[in-house]
Amino acid sequence: MRILTSLLILCSSLSLMSQSGFHQKADHLLQHLDLTGLETGILYDRTYPVADLRSENYAAQDMNSTYFLQAYAELSESDYLNRFQSISELKENKLSKDQQVGIGLLNVELEYVSQQAMLDGLLFMDAEGFIRRNNVDISPFVKTDVQIIAPMQKRIQGLEVEFALDASYIVQTREISVDQVQVDLGNGFVELPMNGSTIKHRFAEGGVHQLVFKLYMSNGDVLERQSSIRVDEPAPTEEMKGPGMVTGTKLVNAQIPFQGYDESIAINGQGQGKVYLDNIDGVFDKPIIVVDGFDPGDTRSIEDIYSLLDFGVTGENLGDLVRDQGYDVVLLNFPNYVKNGVSIDGGADYIQRNAMVLVEALRRINLRKVGNAENIVIGPSMGGLISRYALRYMEMNGLIHETGLDVSFETPHLGANIPIGAQYLINYYGFEYGDQALQDLVDQALRSAAAKQMLLDHVDAHLANGSQVEQNSSLKLPDGAPGFRDTFQAELDAMGFPQNCRNISLVNGSGIGNQVESPGILAVNTTIDVGFSVSADAKLRYTPAMGNTNTVCDLTGYILFFIPIFDFTARSEAFAYTDGYDSAPGGTTDILGTLESFGEGSTLFDPNDVFVDAFSFVPVFSSLALDGEIDQHAAINPASVTAFDAYYAPDGNEEHVTLTEANVDFVLNEIYGLLAGGVHSDDNDLFSLRSSLVQQDLWFDLLNPELNLEQVQVRILNITGQVLSEDAVNVSASQVNLAVSLTPGVYLAEMSAGSYRQVERFVVQ
Repeated sequence: MRILTSLLILCSSLSLMSQSGFHQKADHLLQHLDLTGLETGILYDRTYPVADLRSENYAAQDMNSTYFLQAYAELSESDYLNRFQSISELKENKLSKDQQVGIGLLNVELEYVSQQAMLDGLLFMDAEGFIRRNNVDISPFVKTDVQIIAPMQKRIQGLEVEFALDASYIVQTREISVDQVQVDLGNGFVELPMNGSTIKHRFAEGGVHQLVFKLYMSNGDVLERQSSIRVDEPAPTEEMKGPGMVTGTKLVNAQIPFQGYDESIAINGQGQGKVYLDNIDGVFDKPIIVVDGFDPGDTRSIEDIYSLLDFGVTGENLGDLVRDQGYDVVLLNFPNYVKNGVSIDGGADYIQRNAMVLVEALRRINLRKVGNAENIVIGPSMGGLISRYALRYMEMNGLIHETGLDVSFETPHLGANIPIGAQYLINYYGFEYGDQALQDLVDQALRSAAAKQMLLDHVDAHLANGSQVEQNSSLKLPDGAPGFRDTFQAELDAMGFPQNCRNISLVNGSGIGNQVESPGILAVNTTIDVGFSVSADAKLRYTPAMGNTNTVCDLTGYILFFIPIFDFTARSEAFAYTDGYDSAPGGTTDILGTLESFGEGSTLFDPNDVFVDAFSFVPVFSSLALDGEIDQHAAINPASVTAFDAYYAPDGNEEHVTLTEANVDFVLNEIYGLLAGGVHSDDNDLFSLRSSLVQQDLWFDLLNPELNLEQVQVRILNITGQVLSEDAVNVSASQVNLAVSLTPGVYLAEMSAGSYRQVERFVVQ
């Protein structure tokens, strides 16, 4: 035992030089702690215990790759004997071969300081701030053991999968060893060889599948652990034709490469396309292309994208509506893939590279479609930037896109916003505290190419030289990611908007200047408690009112119940001409959803401690491309909206990319208007159509009751101009009501009184 203790002290002093963050500060506090009685070589108090390996409940977790890496990192930091690889090396090796999934195994003993030892005064803090022992004859350490087994991938493409225990991810430090492993992949337990040999399995279908492991210990115990893996079913190869049919998913490989700002070679992008044929004749002749937006990790399937077109309390779907009118819906997704040895996360990749995928998709669509109907492109969120760039690129390079309507749906034409206080928090907490899930959120989402191109204010623009987490106190004004944000916006501004199609914008932010929240408001005030002896107090505020400065992030961490180990603050300043982005009118999203987007381990806050959840994600000034030093909290001046031929904005702020009956009505009028070739109306309408989505009755409201109009002639025409009915309808209480009995489709209602004539489109559902 004396030899082990000496080794522990030696290794502790040697490893101190490479430590950082919570681990380094914990080791500083514990550097004079007498390790007599520490038998395992692992003191778990040296790490921030996100995985909470002291808890008896850890074994009941769904053990996926994120949890495994979190536990591995914590054990590695806690190990005085340095028996683990660095977590960075492990992450680099995490992606296995195609169709092969490596399995990791940890069978480890660890120790931690008992709560009773603190209560009994066996440990104390000396005058210099170090933790020491009162009595070396009584051990303050509690021993426990953990067994963790998990696949190193959360997701794999294809039903045929090979599994193998990977020696790179196996660590056993206990005398009681794991001698045999069995796994149930859905059809009974089979042995998983300890020598690294593979076993093959074919899943019956795609989806999330449960994996159950049995660990046979050398002392005769049998332990059970569970995990899961998502299997993406390969696309069918056959073509499906006929009304309402859906084609197989097709790969779309861009023919034009793009080299990113931080890349050494140009790479051809890749996408996935799927066609949902119309419900009328099944002929591919009127394509509406929906381009997916920001989706790190490609978490949305193509079917998920289609479901995003749902709206209304009855669960109607925009895609279904237009397919019922003879339109074909094409969905374009951006998956994860490997090109030229480089792993690409398509859902968060460079906007330009994904735009080149859309260029190729449009070329294929134009070759395949029947007839000469113009394409319609709908780009939700980042998808609108991809479509804008692709269409304008084609125009500037002599490529014909055959597109008549480009719909920007909540598109950040001048940038998007995530509260800078939340960015500071997840960045600091992830890397200083060692939270692997939050590190993934930062690396794969916040520091992705697309996020750095779009975010108006990015944490990387405010960091002190040489630090990954600390703020440079002189950099408080909003600023984008260095080398990304301004570069991208300058290129986009120079290109402008597509010239050979109609451009419209669909906005979820308030058009009359209603703020999402008050500037500078306290959004979060919470204690983050990860379990035994370790916690952190956190406060987040939204960015301040114009010209003001405030603290947007305040974080204090504690170790061994009450000893401060971190004290981090970050401040933000608003421009002199406008209040901060967080509270500006705009399409909203929520703080909890942002932090939870990477699943296990990334939920920091008790919802009861979140006082303000919604923030402005795509401010109205951005979605309508209102450039310049303007008051971004003001109502829209329609005369300033020069980038678009038409736009829709509600009075209140709605959740980002939310379809409603009102904005669907607006979009359908644009879509069907493109088909009809335009409709004549007098300059000053007398009537307002309540809704263009009709089931049994047409309702019109007289806009000027003082005219005392008593009767109006109403003609109903089909989209080709054929008159179907003509009636004289009385005006009652400034309203006109006409019952209709028509098959589902697009129709025109012509209102006339004397020399007055007004024509409105409507859709019978």
